[in-house]
Amino acid sequence: MKKVLVVGAFGYENNQLDGQTIKTRNVYALLKKKHNGKHSYIDTLSLRTKPWLGFLMLYKLVTCNTLVILPCLNNLTILFPIFFYMSKIFRFNIISICIGGWQIEYFLGSEKFGCHYKQMIMSKKIKAFLPEMIRVNHDLINQCGFTNTEVFPNFREFNRNSQIITNESGLRLVFMARVNKMKGYDVIFDSLKFIRDNCPNSSVVFYGGIAPEDKDDFLDKVESNKDIVSYKGLLAPEMVHETLKNYDVMLLPTKFYTEGFPGSILDAYISGIPVIVTEWKHSHEFVSDGNTGIIVPFENNQEDFNNAILNLYKDRHKLNLMKKAAYNEANKYSEDAAWNVIKKYL
Repeated sequence: MKKVLVVGAFGYENNQLDGQTIKTRNVYALLKKKHNGKHSYIDTLSLRTKPWLGFLMLYKLVTCNTLVILPCLNNLTILFPIFFYMSKIFRFNIISICIGGWQIEYFLGSEKFGCHYKQMIMSKKIKAFLPEMIRVNHDLINQCGFTNTEVFPNFREFNRNSQIITNESGLRLVFMARVNKMKGYDVIFDSLKFIRDNCPNSSVVFYGGIAPEDKDDFLDKVESNKDIVSYKGLLAPEMVHETLKNYDVMLLPTKFYTEGFPGSILDAYISGIPVIVTEWKHSHEFVSDGNTGIIVPFENNQEDFNNAILNLYKDRHKLNLMKKAAYNEANKYSEDAAWNVIKKYL
């Protein structure tokens, strides 16, 4: 029986729930469900507080047949080269599953990332390097010379009930992601006066863990706007879709230009609600503007963001058509679609 080790940010120790930890957990659950083998994992978020896990990780590496790694920036820089050289000595395969859409800038160099030529050469020599996006996959092949890539979609296991179509007078707006300024919560707060004046009976609800550096600012803003805003903490993964389907529109005015496929958008689609997002690098790959959502400019976007909300407030027929489109879009990101990709490399 083949042994598969998954290394990534699971976040079990402090119950960290964000796009990275949820995807990592989903990949591990997919392997346990679909793959006939012996599976184990190492949570990289626990290595700092439990350094002895490093020795356990080394043992599992030398005894596994396949390593599946879901690396963040630091792990691709520091841990991945170690894994690569060990794979040559102990003869195990490596499958690297990307999180986010920053790989081209990371490999070729940018003002933010610098150049990581060594990691690029190593990544080209492993069993599979699986990006989230079609565009990144295309650039890896054409700009970097990769021959071992394939798009591995962000995915969810889901069983859906009928969606909720709204005819209420107000809009029920929701944000569900890591709560920090880079995810755009300040854009939402800056829209509140406009919403009060132009979209009566509407509300905004926030879900998600709060970044420590933004906690005071965010909670102060919630308290100052509690007539229209509420913060409801973290949603348990099993409650996400049953909760989100009670809203009308997901708001995600992200300021991360190299954002991948945000899990909150996928969760919105599964729940049957469209999205209003900024035009990050890969936005058009995942949001059909005017169909499954509305895309506003990446910068200087407050007026466009406000008007996007107003348009859906005024046009309930359009809103319900977009809800149906979002609901149907989720079928592209099923568990089976993901399994059909990764099973070829195990």
